[in-house]
Amino acid sequence: MKCECSRQESSLGRVLETDMRVPFVRCNEMGSFDQLQCIKDQCLCVDIHSGFPTSDVVNITSQGLQTLPCFNESGYNNDSYHRECEEKKSILVQTLYNRARIGLYAANDTETYEFCQPDGYYARIQQNDTHKFCSDKFGNQIANYAAILGSPEADTMTCNCARVELLLKEREAYEIPVCCSNGNYPKVSCRRGLCFCTDENGNQTSMEVPHEEIKTLDCYSGKNFC
Repeated sequence: MKCECSRQESSLGRVLETDMRVPFVRCNEMGSFDQLQCIKDQCLCVDIHSGFPTSDVVNITSQGLQTLPCFNESGYNNDSYHRECEEKKSILVQTLYNRARIGLYAANDTETYEFCQPDGYYARIQQNDTHKFCSDKFGNQIANYAAILGSPEADTMTCNCARVELLLKEREAYEIPVCCSNGNYPKVSCRRGLCFCTDENGNQTSMEVPHEEIKTLDCYSGKNFC
């Protein structure tokens, strides 16, 4: 794992600070370049580490994805490259662009739209007209993890805990984390009678203390750990 693609995506996000940006390159779940890349109906294979082309460009509308040498390993259907989130976001961005051209939309206006990960699936935080909520990669809400738009819980939402909880439940893990109502990790976590401070990624940041000494933790601020 070298995360070349995800690092480039992160750098681009800092340069183009807008949620309406449509990713021009797709990463795989390990952070490297997806070996199959497409712009509209023009597709080709690339090296997963460098992103450099390893095949000629193919028009998939006339020839199909199966003509590419990397197709068999890429896990795509022959009739579609783009995932649901990418398709929805692309359509919405084009709609807003068309509205902006005739003066009906300003680029910094707030709109409800789909958020996609660099791998084309839904990002962990989604929103509707009233709430932000934690989502799996297919856009489905995870349990009841949500917060009202504009609330402190929504503004600080990461859904890191909710995503890990979902993953561990799918694997039938023995120990499942306890998350805040907005899907974040609590500031204090306890396991097997011992308590400790945690950061937003669930990493332990302090020494463990017995539950009876929980108030001695620097991160303890009352019974509400969220």
